[in-house]
Amino acid sequence: MTTTLNIRWDGTAPGLQEHRISLGLWLKPLSLLLKAVRRTATGILTEAIDDPQYGAGGGRLHKIAKGLDLEIVAIKDGCVQVEAAFALEPPVGQLGLDYDDLIKRTAVRVVKSIERESRGEVSNYLVRQFLEALPSEVEIQQYQVVHNGNVVAATDVEELRLPEIPAELPTLKRLTGRVIGVSFDEGKESVSIKADGRSTTLKATLEQVECALNLRDSEIEAMVVSGDRARLVWLKVKDGSTRMPTEKHLETD
Repeated sequence: MTTTLNIRWDGTAPGLQEHRISLGLWLKPLSLLLKAVRRTATGILTEAIDDPQYGAGGGRLHKIAKGLDLEIVAIKDGCVQVEAAFALEPPVGQLGLDYDDLIKRTAVRVVKSIERESRGEVSNYLVRQFLEALPSEVEIQQYQVVHNGNVVAATDVEELRLPEIPAELPTLKRLTGRVIGVSFDEGKESVSIKADGRSTTLKATLEQVECALNLRDSEIEAMVVSGDRARLVWLKVKDGSTRMPTEKHLETD
């Protein structure tokens, strides 16, 4: 059983009209495409294995996904049409996995991510990097996943509209330090905390401001949402057991 990714690129990029692929021009996007394939396979495997902490350290590829490859088996006429076959050498001792199904699901998910990213929906950052790395003169893109002779996923990209990602996505952080200031101004309530030698001002509820004021002489721990609109989730005396206020105050505007 075989799964292939059939790609058609059309436009005025150098080499397309001559049905040629320049390594200097295409090596980076093709390398990113392979990374996206391996990362996608890692996600599928992580969902399947009985280890919720797998990959918790971030960045690791599953050892099976590392063995997944894309092999160009044909470059056809008609601008540039690439037929790339998925190849995987099953590792010794890995039983109970349907490798053909893994390859098929990975290919389908990658093509669906290409479709979503190309119309401005955040889906897969490596797929986004692949699309960004393509020559700007590529005007039409077509992708098909063919499994055992049947097309199981396909998308056409005629207008690339990649999503705009904020400079800093909101993340949860735990701070340990001291309260150095508060503001009771209506609609602008805030708490300022000094931690690790840096001062941070956080949007807060009135109840949080009052709690922070009561803790101004204590070393505190706080959970905060960082980013352009940093805000306080909860705070408590360091090593204490009571959070004031609780997570119910995590709210969106």
